[in-house]
Amino acid sequence: QNPHHGERNDTSSTIVLCMTTTPLATTVKERFQQQSHNSSNHIPSLQLFHQPIDAQSLTFTFPTVEERVKYYMGSWYDIPKHPTPNRSICQRLHYHPLKKNSTLKFVEIDRPFIFNETNLEYILSQPNPLRYASNAMENYIRRGPPGVRVAFAFGDSTLGGDRTGMLPLIIKSRPVEGVTEVYLAGFDRTPVPENKPILGFLNVKRHYGKLSEVADNDRPFEEKKNTVVWRGTSTGHGPLKRHNFVKLYIDFPRNDIDIALSNNLSLGDDPFVQRLVRQKMKMSILLEHKYLLSLEGNDVASGLKWMLLSNSVVFMPPPKVVSWAMEDLLVPFYHYIPLKRDLTDLPTMLQWARENDAACQRIAQQSTQYIMDLVVSPQAQLNHELILNKTVARYHDLYGDLLQECSENDSSQTK
Repeated sequence: QNPHHGERNDTSSTIVLCMTTTPLATTVKERFQQQSHNSSNHIPSLQLFHQPIDAQSLTFTFPTVEERVKYYMGSWYDIPKHPTPNRSICQRLHYHPLKKNSTLKFVEIDRPFIFNETNLEYILSQPNPLRYASNAMENYIRRGPPGVRVAFAFGDSTLGGDRTGMLPLIIKSRPVEGVTEVYLAGFDRTPVPENKPILGFLNVKRHYGKLSEVADNDRPFEEKKNTVVWRGTSTGHGPLKRHNFVKLYIDFPRNDIDIALSNNLSLGDDPFVQRLVRQKMKMSILLEHKYLLSLEGNDVASGLKWMLLSNSVVFMPPPKVVSWAMEDLLVPFYHYIPLKRDLTDLPTMLQWARENDAACQRIAQQSTQYIMDLVVSPQAQLNHELILNKTVARYHDLYGDLLQECSENDSSQTK
């Protein structure tokens, strides 16, 4: 089967690891514990990835449409057990009834706002409109009834500016289940609230636009170099800033590890930092390599989806942030080769990969199938439409009256 032209039509199955049904909200760590309990094979803990399992013992089936709706809506699939009074919610949500000739500019990145067709049309009429706005309009507002309102936060913040967990916000990414703290711009460690935002299909061009380029730039797995490669920008938070990982391997004596920054966005002109920057690589050059490293930045790694679709195999730590791609459902040693958070085991895992070429090729094929089932195949595209329509309908039924009330209150205060 050509990995760029696969299709699966089964939409009635569940997530299975070692033939054991696993809830969608299960964390990566819990999955390893469950696998270890149910499998005769040794399953490594998060600290023991240098002892790989037999990848053939793992199985996976893609989630159904309804499971994905529940996954994306998360805590907000039903009204929370301890709902916040409407007045408190409205104090944290902003709405501006902008019209085409308005002069007010109100949208700030990573702040929650209520949007409807009118104020989104205003944003889209401006020079260089926010790239999130067109996705919000197409994927949410125009799928709802007339006058539908939706609360969004545009930007990379994994909490969408809502550190309280009070707001039914749709955002691009959120912390994975089990993560209790995140780093946010302007803050140190920030606790993650119990109710996390809803995942939306946003900033689509950046995260999915390159999928169509993979087939023309890729080559068969066996024709690739036995090297691991990464290029990216100096994003990230706290100890997980990407330049900290690059420092480990920029002068690494082995020539099968090529990791460097492609540009420096935030680290100044320090000569040591500039040593970490090397020439940017086009997709065609990156895909000459069997092994692609993926690193989270401000939130999810924007290139992960096209890497998974390719004939190369992805190396990465288990995700701490999830998006529309449901990154925490990716199974270590089935969809990717896992690394420790600090990447210190990269040489060891690279050696394992080189000694297990057939297993790596199988992992690459399985990750390709994941992206086919997510957004690429005809069945995936039909499912995608169903998921968006079901999400908007449920969101409006549960929270439409609340957002209408907040909009009316905010409009009266801004007159």
